[in-house]
Amino acid sequence: MGDSELCRSCCKSLYAEVLPGADLASGTTATPSSRIALPVALLVTAATAFNHRYQLLPAVEDVGRHSYGTVAYGASISILLALYWPQQPLAVAAGVLVMAFGDGLAGLVGPAVTSRRWSLWGQTKSLAGSGCMLLAGLAVLGLLTVLAGATGQPAPPAAACLGLALLATALEQWSVFGVDNLTVPVLTGVLWQHWSA
Repeated sequence: MGDSELCRSCCKSLYAEVLPGADLASGTTATPSSRIALPVALLVTAATAFNHRYQLLPAVEDVGRHSYGTVAYGASISILLALYWPQQPLAVAAGVLVMAFGDGLAGLVGPAVTSRRWSLWGQTKSLAGSGCMLLAGLAVLGLLTVLAGATGQPAPPAAACLGLALLATALEQWSVFGVDNLTVPVLTGVLWQHWSA
């Protein structure tokens, strides 16, 4: 595990934590700043695209392969905010946090732990990394389900959460050019919302 992978994982987790005005417990907005969530996400996405092009902070983009992952992740957050913010914050949180914790831990643990490895479309994957993605996805979705139940918000049933974590893990396998940073959060958020209804 290099410093660049640690930097990317920290940036991803930081991005996940910065959803202005969130009040996940009540499903409403806590402050008028919730109106700036989408513009801020779009601005940060534009900044990551600029950084991707000009390498102002090269550690953020240094993954040892050509990837648009940081840009795609910002785009996925922007899409989820446009679809569900602020009325359905748990759908946004599900997509953002499954990717932040699952992919972040997979990127840290996968290369560091000796386990079975395979290659898909030129991307090396491992049992340890994929296991981290699945377990982190289950943990995030489980915690969000508990939060939803405690606050009277809808949440998918347990079987749907298991299916969602498995789907996110499967989608993470196809990470050519960082496309998993778009597909995993968007499909996780959309299906969370769909299966919660």
